[in-house]
Amino acid sequence: MEIKLSLTIFGIFLTLSIYGQTNNNYIEYFNLTYEGDRQIYLKNDSLALELYKKAFKKVDYIHSNKLLIAAELAIKQKKFKLVYEYSKEAILLGQGEYNKFYNKRAFKPFRKTSYYKTFMDSLEFFKSTFIKNTNIKYRNEATSLFDYEISFKKKEDKNIRASKYLNFINKNGFATEKDIGSVGFLTIRDLSRSYLSLSKNESYITKIEEALKRGAFLPEIYAQIYDYNKMYKNEEPYFYYDLDIQSLSKEKKALINKRRYKWGIRPIGAKVVRTRGSSF
Repeated sequence: MEIKLSLTIFGIFLTLSIYGQTNNNYIEYFNLTYEGDRQIYLKNDSLALELYKKAFKKVDYIHSNKLLIAAELAIKQKKFKLVYEYSKEAILLGQGEYNKFYNKRAFKPFRKTSYYKTFMDSLEFFKSTFIKNTNIKYRNEATSLFDYEISFKKKEDKNIRASKYLNFINKNGFATEKDIGSVGFLTIRDLSRSYLSLSKNESYITKIEEALKRGAFLPEIYAQIYDYNKMYKNEEPYFYYDLDIQSLSKEKKALINKRRYKWGIRPIGAKVVRTRGSSF
């Protein structure tokens, strides 16, 4: 009991030291990490890590894929205490539930340190803490909806399947990854993209925007849904996310990037940085 209590106090102290005071600005958080990704592409790893650290101070919790990118940057700079902190937080958000990211080749230098031993000694406690803090009921309902979607019942009328999903969202709202773990978060992402893109569900855009501002919705999924709703009405896409932009003028691309920046959406031409097992 004393060990667990000490770990909890230590964890709180580390969290405060990493993240500091926040204004919970997820739009700025996403934009800073995109610039961090650009610096990774340019091989400016030190600057990239500073941008990620700055982004983390903007919000009250961090998406686990962002933590893992930052952890790999910290490994390259031999900042192993930071690697421990980011790895711990990733586990507490459920990233370690099915993905043992710490066994990756990139984490090999970390595995040679005392911080890794401390991490492994505490791993089961971190996992149990995640389970304790997770809204299991929400996640199980979301997972059952997804399983229903990909089962033989997929032949059922799409309107009926969409209705099941909308009833779920109306009842439970959009949950953050912190609430339901990375698996549940990605499940809602995929279902939202399937059903909120339908023109008749345009009324959900406001709810999506509210969820985006508190980290419960991903910017790129919002952009796709918004554009699909536009195109269903034979209107021009607004964000042009995952759409052909080759024929657009420089001025139009600049305008689109201003729109994207306002909502924390990855700019045109930006590089995507992924970690193994990271799907968003």
